[in-house]
Amino acid sequence: MNFFQVNSNIVIRRSKLFFLFIFLLIFFLPLYTNSSPQEKSFEEIILSEGTLTDEQSFGAYTYRCYTGPPFRENVFQVHKGEELVYQSKVGYAYWLSKEDELFHPGDDITGDGIPNLVVMESSGGNSLFNQSCYVFSLGEQFRLIQCLPEGKFVDINQDGKLDCIAYQPGFTFWHACHAGSPAPQIVYEYCGPDYLLAPALMYQPLPKEEEMNQIIEEVKNYCDRAKKEEWNDNYCWNYKDIYLDSSLWRYMLDLMYSGHPDEAYDFLDRVWPEGEKGKSNFIYDFEKELNRYTVWPALAPIFARIAQIKKEDPSAFLEEELTQGVIYIWAYPENTQVYVNNQYLGEAPLSTDLLAPGDYHIRLSQSDYYDTDITAEVVPLHIQKVEGRLKQKVGNSTLFISSNPEKAETFLDDTYIGLTPLTINRIFPGEYILAFMKPGYHLYKKTFTVYAGEDHEIIAEMEEDKTVPIDEVISIPLIDLIFILLM
Repeated sequence: MNFFQVNSNIVIRRSKLFFLFIFLLIFFLPLYTNSSPQEKSFEEIILSEGTLTDEQSFGAYTYRCYTGPPFRENVFQVHKGEELVYQSKVGYAYWLSKEDELFHPGDDITGDGIPNLVVMESSGGNSLFNQSCYVFSLGEQFRLIQCLPEGKFVDINQDGKLDCIAYQPGFTFWHACHAGSPAPQIVYEYCGPDYLLAPALMYQPLPKEEEMNQIIEEVKNYCDRAKKEEWNDNYCWNYKDIYLDSSLWRYMLDLMYSGHPDEAYDFLDRVWPEGEKGKSNFIYDFEKELNRYTVWPALAPIFARIAQIKKEDPSAFLEEELTQGVIYIWAYPENTQVYVNNQYLGEAPLSTDLLAPGDYHIRLSQSDYYDTDITAEVVPLHIQKVEGRLKQKVGNSTLFISSNPEKAETFLDDTYIGLTPLTINRIFPGEYILAFMKPGYHLYKKTFTVYAGEDHEIIAEMEEDKTVPIDEVISIPLIDLIFILLM
């Protein structure tokens, strides 16, 4: 054998070894991938693989915001020294709020002498209601004071505390496009330890008659246009030949939320076409939306009292004349009975009448649910909102579980419950995760929500795993396989 033959054999053997390496790599890589750990959460991905886009320190506290894959969303953290004291959920965007002439991050905006941090959040889109702000207290004890609707911080009454001017949802897309949906202003005032709705800061004098007449003509023109072009129900309220543009109830709401409910209905009378019927129909629809989806039921008793005080003396000092407040109560499930100091008031959501300052005991009761007790403090001239979610005593829903193929091992929230098919009775309302496992098939997971009194059926269509199990690969004599490839 000459030199060239030897060199040729070496090249051939090297080529076979190279192709053997490629073959083994291609063969074993899917097996390694399938055996990798479970996927990380979005928060973990952003924090571990994302970019630190903002870091600022305020005394002992540090704010850090991260942006990362897979969708360029944000997570922010607040640290006290080396201790993580707060971590947000994944959000579309977070940023530190500031008003150059009023406050910067780390300033005291609540007037209690403790630095604050205001973090804005956007969940995407252009709507005001897709934004909110987190107000933190950076004192000896770290505290999330409240998550408020997105708003502008101003010192309305010049008392050294910044108030939040936000907007009241409730009429979004009600016979109107998004741009035409009204959103009256609401004001939150810090009363320690929380922000409360402050009707006294929302009160505004009535516009002059000249301005009122101009607005009436503008609203009439909008309504005439809606009638002429025969807008459909998505863009106006209509009854027979009456077409009402959303500018009508936008101005009504502005009057009501500035303390003038009687004048709001006078405005409706002046806009309504003379001699035409249907006004009671509109009022019924309007008030149904108003009382169900806004805080107006809680504002009404305070504004009624303010109107009485201002009528008697326009220069009256409200803090001296009105020393009572209101509690607004929301509860789940619907039709929850509300008792205040053991006196039955009705079904939630509801608002109390004007109450003297102090603590009140609230009991929420509903059949098949455990009672919930809450203590709420009434603050003069403010609205204290309390919320309660009752825990159900016995679930009244049934879960029917099956799979294709059958006899799959089934786990409910990581707890083994048996082989399919299965029936689970008396399950509680809530969100659950079902997982199905069967040899030869891929893991199947399903997240679902059970609602009170509603049965639920889950069918798992399991996908066959066509990859070769590692034990079957190893059972092939590896030495024989290498010899075959090298020959």
